[in-house]
Amino acid sequence: MKGDASAQRRLGDAYARGEGVPTNLSEAVKWYRRAADQGDYQAQVRLADILRADAKGKKNVEAAQWLTIAAALAPAQDQERIKADRDAMISRMTPKESSDADAKAAAWLERFRSRQPVQVATPAPPSLPVFQVGKDVVSPQLVRQVRPAYTRKAMDERIQGVVVVSGVVLPDGALTDVRVVRSLDAKYGLDQEALKAARQWRFVPGTKDGVPVAVQISIELTFTLK
Repeated sequence: MKGDASAQRRLGDAYARGEGVPTNLSEAVKWYRRAADQGDYQAQVRLADILRADAKGKKNVEAAQWLTIAAALAPAQDQERIKADRDAMISRMTPKESSDADAKAAAWLERFRSRQPVQVATPAPPSLPVFQVGKDVVSPQLVRQVRPAYTRKAMDERIQGVVVVSGVVLPDGALTDVRVVRSLDAKYGLDQEALKAARQWRFVPGTKDGVPVAVQISIELTFTLK
């Protein structure tokens, strides 16, 4: 069974957090594993978090394996955080356990990459002039907002507050070139969750002289624990 990896990860999140369904870590592991097997690095990290929580440490090798794989597949902005997490875990394992985890991760990555289609390069779209709101430039209007998710560690640390990000709303209403301009939490992943959520926001595009244009904006994403 393949299916949509992002949907499977979200199902794992629902069971892990008890959102809309009773908390069930076994079900969370099942759905995270299905998404992880398809190369979803976020599911791989969350699967590793559950596996290493095993009180007897019997699943540490598999957890370290998934963190190693996630670090290899994650985008550049997430790699260092995942690698640091993986290295901290490896430091508490025996040499044989860490060697086994590395070997299993390498074998998995080789199989995974051998199944990937060859990517044909496409030319980059021409750059657009980016405008600031004011004078004859009308601000974009939000039509779809996606709330950022908490990471387990940030929730455990009870971190709350606001991440401010900047981005460019394109003439089609998509938000691109998203980056953090005021950080809340780079250690436990809330800044990255804010970026992921912001990239899914959609707008009625800004206009200049009545014509849709690319417009620079800043938005705030709030993390609040109930």
